[in-house]
Amino acid sequence: MKKITITILLLGFLLNCYGQESKTQILLLGSDHLNQLYKKEYSNTDVLTVKNQKEINNFTNLIERFNPDMIGIEETRDQQSRIDSLYNLYKKNNLNLHTLKDGRSEIYQIAFKIGKNTGVKKITCINYKGGTSQNILINF
Repeated sequence: MKKITITILLLGFLLNCYGQESKTQILLLGSDHLNQLYKKEYSNTDVLTVKNQKEINNFTNLIERFNPDMIGIEETRDQQSRIDSLYNLYKKNNLNLHTLKDGRSEIYQIAFKIGKNTGVKKITCINYKGGTSQNILINF
């Protein structure tokens, strides 16, 4: 029992001595699933139009002022290598969002843009399997 107490006290001492001195600022940003809003017959729902791209750029410019050093997205960890690959292509202007299956997604339209423009090296998948399904909301 003494070893556990000493370990806990030592850990507490180390955290106080070497812990972060400043507070971490966190910005939580919620968004519609932009690709789910898209209806081919209604052009105003298409985020890829010139008009809507200007509006998205105005929005992302506001968020970029926060200057994040990490961006997390609603994707599970098993998708990290796919996101890494796509983000690397995006940063090199080699990702065509018009031909990408989910190119209208908020991941590409918001997170990737903010990440590239602020120099974030990696977009991190932070979702967990078994999240809340939108289908349960029908019952309310």
